[in-house]
Amino acid sequence: MSVGRPDLLELARPAAGRRRRTVPPVGAVAGVVLGVLVLAAVLPWIFTGADPLATATSDSQLPPSLEHLFGTDKLGRDVFSRVVHGAGLSLSFGFTATLAALILGILIGVASGLAPRPVDNVIMRALEIALAFPELLVALVVIALLGPGTTNVIVAITVAAVPVYARVVRITTIQVRQSAFIEASVALGQHRVAIVLKHLLPNVIGPLLVLATIGIGTSIIAGSGLSFLGLGPVSPTPEWGLMLSDGRNSLGTAWWIAVFPGLAITVTVISTTVLGRYLQGRFEGRAR
Repeated sequence: MSVGRPDLLELARPAAGRRRRTVPPVGAVAGVVLGVLVLAAVLPWIFTGADPLATATSDSQLPPSLEHLFGTDKLGRDVFSRVVHGAGLSLSFGFTATLAALILGILIGVASGLAPRPVDNVIMRALEIALAFPELLVALVVIALLGPGTTNVIVAITVAAVPVYARVVRITTIQVRQSAFIEASVALGQHRVAIVLKHLLPNVIGPLLVLATIGIGTSIIAGSGLSFLGLGPVSPTPEWGLMLSDGRNSLGTAWWIAVFPGLAITVTVISTTVLGRYLQGRFEGRAR
């Protein structure tokens, strides 16, 4: 017996090592990058003391240097300062719109999954019609109805993203609703609201948070795209999509004006996607 135990321990050690190695460092890097971006959005003065709105025509279109890390734009404004301060508005498109779409998606999805079949069919047909169109096109339609503006951009992105979350919640609600523990709760006479809050929502929110993490990047792209088209905040507001639009005609002479805001959008979207995929892998592994 004393000989067998070390063998079992030796067999267990590689397995534990394999479990530790399954955590990809890229997921941690993505989390750190997003943490820095959120810090820049909340406390931009930690990274730069320059005024993102201050103009200096004598410093127009200066290339990147130690004094101006990302150079200056046509009006002499520091591009690095504008990128840092622009993180707040650009990330608000992603986080605010995703959170609002998540709440509405949960309400609609749970209501559809628990409703009688005729009501469920009506809701699902409406969601399928909305899902047939690209999210950016739906957002453009909403902007056309409400008019341009920062708040309307967030509303438009929210409306475009709701059908995706609602459909996932509906499917999960129907699956959980047929589970044995839900049937046992009903048999024990628990109130319908208590069943939804205690048993249904915890099982629905898990996979939805993974989808929402990836959806933050999609919302940021949509918000930046609408700002690029001139439908969001107006100049001189520091916002990545608007900065990209302002610098698109200067790529041949001052490439840094558009490239650095574009890189900020790219890095943010890649980080949210990588983190979402990592969380998805962890969630699916835990489920198995």
